[in-house]
This record gives sequence, C-alpha cells and structure tokens, in this order.
Amino acid sequence: MQISQIAQSDDQRVEALQALGILDTPADKQLDFITRMVKEHFNVPIVLISLVDKSRQWFKSRQGLSATETPRDISFCSHAILRKGVFNVSNAIEDARFKDNPLVLGPPHIRFYAGATLTTLSGYPIGTLCIIDSKARKLTPTEESDLLGFSSLVEDYFNKHDPRHHLEGLLDHAHEGLFEINSDHNFIFINEYGANLLGYTKQELIGRPWSTIFPKKRFDGSAYRAPVFSEKIAFKTKASQQTDEYLLKMGGETIHATCHFEPVVRSGKVDSILMSFSDDFERDALRAEISWQQDSLEKILSVRIAALNVLRESS
Repeated sequence: MQISQIAQSDDQRVEALQALGILDTPADKQLDFITRMVKEHFNVPIVLISLVDKSRQWFKSRQGLSATETPRDISFCSHAILRKGVFNVSNAIEDARFKDNPLVLGPPHIRFYAGATLTTLSGYPIGTLCIIDSKARKLTPTEESDLLGFSSLVEDYFNKHDPRHHLEGLLDHAHEGLFEINSDHNFIFINEYGANLLGYTKQELIGRPWSTIFPKKRFDGSAYRAPVFSEKIAFKTKASQQTDEYLLKMGGETIHATCHFEPVVRSGKVDSILMSFSDDFERDALRAEISWQQDSLEKILSVRIAALNVLRESS
C-alpha cells in the first residue's frame, strides 16, 4: 500500500482546517442534502464529505457508510488533496497504490473512487467531496464537471465559516494589491483589486506560483531578477522590506510597482509572506491629476480675486 506524501505546508493546512471549527461537529442538514443529491446523481452507494486532519480523515457528511472517520494513512482523500480538481481511481484492486489497502481488501471494498478537492479561502486543501463504488467504473468528463460543481457548493458552505470570510470582502476594495504567498511559493490569498490590476480574477491566481506575476526578462532583454523577493520567499529573513519591481500582467504587459513585503511569523518562524503593491503609473497619474486640479483652482481663484479688485477700484 502506498501512503500519500505529506506536503511541506501540511501543518499550515491542518491549522486552516481546524480554524474553521467544523471538525467533530454534528451533522448539517444542508450538507447532508448535497450528499444525498450527489448519491442520486451519480448512482453510487457511498458519498462523503471528508476532511483530512493531522492523522485521520473525518466525515462531516456521509451517505452509505456508518464509520465517522478512518486513519489518514489508508485514506484515498489524503492522495486527492495533493492535487487540484478531481482525483480518479477507476479500479483500486488493479491500482498499485491501493490494491492492498484495507479499505479495498475489506469493507467497504472500494473499487471506484473520485474525489474533488475542497479548498479554503487561504488556498489550503482541507478535504474532498468524494463518490465511492464497490464496482469498477470510469468517470466521464461530464460527470467530472458535475462533481466539481457539487464540490463548489460545499466549499462555499465551509468558506462562510472561515474567519477570513468577512475580512476578505473588505480587503477586496482596498486601493492596492494584496497577496499572501505560502511556503510552497504559491498564492494563498489575493484581493480583487490586485488580481484585476494584473488582468486576472482571484480564482485564476489562487494556488499558482509567485513567479506567475514576475517577467522572465526585463524590457531591455536582460534576465529578470528580484533578489529581495527571492530571499524573502525563501523564508530566510523576518525583516519587512520594500522594493520596486516589474510585475507581469496576464496579457504580457508589465507594470512598474512599489512592493512591500511583510513576513507572517507563527511559532517563531516565517509561515507566509504578505505582499502589497501599487501601480506607480496609476499613482503618478493620480498625483498629476491632483496637481493639475490644484493649479486650475489656483488660477481660477487668482482671476476671481483680480476681478474683485477691479470692481472695488471702479466703485
């Protein structure tokens, strides 16, 4: 049996899961309704909303299974959370990773498994919405799309319990880009203003590497380097820093931005990096507009004062 790998950021992932306050809570009617619909839609005997904790997987909602949890090291879901989208196993008894798994050799005798990853607002995979059958089968592209659709409903439910849910709404309207990068060098938070400034939606950048928004070459053809940021993202320093950078927009255009990097320290070590940036062009254009308006007002006032003086002298 192949035990799933443990991601470098697993401690942070577990913290994000536990922060939701959902583990070991009673059944929820809304989630149970979703899993019942999934069971009927896919015509499978077992449907689970599985949350992968430190050493177990716990089922927030379950259809067709009496167990409330299983050890993490034998769970299919611990493999599924290592990737985005849907993790498929068509016939577990013929799959080298699972053929001697206790859940395959014994009850519930898993043959078919498909799990769609559930992700928090901060970008951490916390579990899956999965469908299971004791018969081998293949998931069609349409079925895979349907499973992702159902999983998005579950994600929305969990994210409303995320402490960041209300704060994110406020940060979306800040007039600067706000990013958070984890120890795997991937974006785990992006505000709407920052994503739109670079031509993306938030969903398009979450989970992508930080290098997505940094060009490989400068405008003069020389190799691009961001030594300060590289050092910062390597988590070798706890000092906040500011630097000017060129950022790459989705369409290939670059913008010149002033960037601030602030480490987030947990348990005495840097856990993630907060990055804020503003488009210098927009800032300079705004300053120029304000300066022009001030000059115009001064000219208008000077003309009016002169006119008043003429009127006074003539009277």
